[in-house]
Amino acid sequence: MKLEALRQTAARARTTLATAQRKAAELGKKAKIARGKADEIRVAYKAARKAAKLAKKVAAAADEDTAEQRRILEKARKRLAKALKKATRAKAAAMKKSGATAAPRASRMARKPASPKARAKAGQTSRTADEPAAGPEAPGTNPVPAPPQSASLEA
Repeated sequence: MKLEALRQTAARARTTLATAQRKAAELGKKAKIARGKADEIRVAYKAARKAAKLAKKVAAAADEDTAEQRRILEKARKRLAKALKKATRAKAAAMKKSGATAAPRASRMARKPASPKARAKAGQTSRTADEPAAGPEAPGTNPVPAPPQSASLEA
């Protein structure tokens, strides 16, 4: 009877050992899979950080390029304004030299309208269509003065 009990105990121990080995193998597989996933995640995290760092560098370079382009654009605008100013001066000098006093229509249209303060200084007020015109432009008056009459025309 003791022998039989020992055999049963040995059989139970073998089954327990086999079960423990299976569980250990399963846990080993799960651990291996977990390590693989952890490595993948770590590699992905590294790649994401690297990509973020690269994106940050690209954004900084783009900002720098944008600032440079703005500076170039402002310089070009200043040069253009200077050239336009010089051209209008040259045109005015040429017109003055040739005797023409009226500015051509294109240059009059290109000028900005005067500010309200500038118009007030010049004696011009902004009028609406309802208000009557004052001064020499009033209806019924002749804005052009009559030429002086000479003695030779009267005779």
